[in-house]
Amino acid sequence: MIQIDEMVLRVPGMSEQEAGHLGQQVAQLVSSAIPYDIGDLRIADLNIKINESAYSGSHLMAAHIAEQIVREIQLAVHR
Repeated sequence: MIQIDEMVLRVPGMSEQEAGHLGQQVAQLVSSAIPYDIGDLRIADLNIKINESAYSGSHLMAAHIAEQIVREIQLAVHR
């Protein structure tokens, strides 16, 4: 089971509504990329920084953020 208790996205120049939509996109992409049989794992804190100017459009930004989250979760599983 995957459970994200809190996700905070700070994107300068993005409205609260746009950021909420971006967060929903990221959550959907992460949940579809992580296998259900991942086991019990708790990651207390995960910080990811990206250069948002490198990604035009919220979909590309969401995909990049989700990709980094999935990578960090996979690294935590294999530790």
